[in-house]
Amino acid sequence: MKKSIKTVGFMFLMILLSKVMGQAREMLIAQLYGSSSDAAAFYAASALPLNLFDIVFASAVSSAFIPVYNTYVEQKGPEEGDRFASAFFNAIFIGSLVLTGILICCSSGLISLVAGGLVGQVRETAISLTVILLPIILFASLAFSFVGLLQSKGEFNIPAAMSLISNGIVIIYLFCFNRYFGVRGLAVSLLLGWVLQFAIQIPVAIKKGFRYRPILKHEGLKTVVKLALPVMVGTWIQPISAIINNAFASGIGDANAIPTLNWANKLYLIVSSVFTVSLTNYIFPRLSKQSVTDDGESYNHTLRISFLLIVMVLIPICSLMLVFKTPIIEIVYKRGAFTDNDLYLTAGAFFYYSLGIPFYGLLDLLNKAYYARKNMLIPSVTAAGAILLNLVLSFFLKDIMGSFGLALSTSLTAVFTTTVLFLLLNHELHFIQKKDLLCVLRFVIYGAVMFPLCTLSYQLLPMKTSLVGNILAVGIAAIIGLLLYGGCLWCFHSEVREFLKKGSQKQ
Repeated sequence: MKKSIKTVGFMFLMILLSKVMGQAREMLIAQLYGSSSDAAAFYAASALPLNLFDIVFASAVSSAFIPVYNTYVEQKGPEEGDRFASAFFNAIFIGSLVLTGILICCSSGLISLVAGGLVGQVRETAISLTVILLPIILFASLAFSFVGLLQSKGEFNIPAAMSLISNGIVIIYLFCFNRYFGVRGLAVSLLLGWVLQFAIQIPVAIKKGFRYRPILKHEGLKTVVKLALPVMVGTWIQPISAIINNAFASGIGDANAIPTLNWANKLYLIVSSVFTVSLTNYIFPRLSKQSVTDDGESYNHTLRISFLLIVMVLIPICSLMLVFKTPIIEIVYKRGAFTDNDLYLTAGAFFYYSLGIPFYGLLDLLNKAYYARKNMLIPSVTAAGAILLNLVLSFFLKDIMGSFGLALSTSLTAVFTTTVLFLLLNHELHFIQKKDLLCVLRFVIYGAVMFPLCTLSYQLLPMKTSLVGNILAVGIAAIIGLLLYGGCLWCFHSEVREFLKKGSQKQ
């Protein structure tokens, strides 16, 4: 138990620090570029490789590799597990290399597809940046392949901390070299960061006993393909939502739409994913092993505890983000070339993204719960419906609400997908009982009570005229709200006290 808490705690801190550095990177970009044409070109181009990686390879790595690898290790031993891993890495390398080459040749068409509203020099800049950034697909695929291996071998620290290096590279570039090489140099520094994320994991994998073999054939690859193909659809929601947002934003007629949506979305993902990613990355290998050993009781227990933890943590975070949408964006971004109009657009988009924070967190958990059971059909069918829903909502809401409508469509899609997956999985496993739903309802009520208290507290505080004063005002008002939330949990909810004391003792 103590080891589990220590591991998850360290992962949380490393991922939080990585996200903070990533946000610092975005702050510097906003300060140096604002919502300029270079910023629009950069975000249009940088969204392509990362989202394409998420669509094509991330699902195979995170959701197909780990269960299959653990099956071979449990049933045939570590040596056979490493043989499968070697064949998987080789297949990923060849596939991502070929895909990268093809996409580079089609870079102009890609920009037309995902940011057709860009014209003239902005479009040409976006195309040249796309060529620089597309090799990220190759190195991100290799990096996350090794993440799956290291997590399966019980190493969570390096995967959690590796983003520190890539974000550090970009930050150093922005401080020291941006004035000389501009936005193209920024793209090169982002690519270099991904190269290093892959490279630093190799010696750790060797130390953990992994022995690479230059093989291309292994029976486990067929299993991975069977699992990965439907999973690819199941994990398309977030990356395709981002692509849809950029595509529609480029045609709104406001040049600010693409960068402001990206700034709001990145901050939203940081807020919604730090705790969730720490928890789900830790429990996914455990769920996979429990599924392999047919330990249904332990599987349900792990899933239930994780579900309640995510809701309990993300409800108050959601409430705080909704209350402090404008001061948060002002604190994070309002400097340099970042204008008052940028503040308005980014804060508005951030508000509508934040509505989906609890659902985004639960979606990650529920997807991994299905994948651990090697049930890929339900998430993939649900995701296909969600993508269609997002497309329809974005089409109509952009005309009514502009870029805010694109952010709202993302949140509504998360609500739809999470609800469907939960109802179907709980109907099958009954891991959440009526008393647990009442517990969740109370979390929501306590979070709702926070909203007016935090709003009033912030309005009454007098020190908001300066940056430091604004930070203090947000911090004090947030602490007041969190104390109320925590007090409600402790005083009026005996089940929560029992949950916090004993809920996670069963392994």
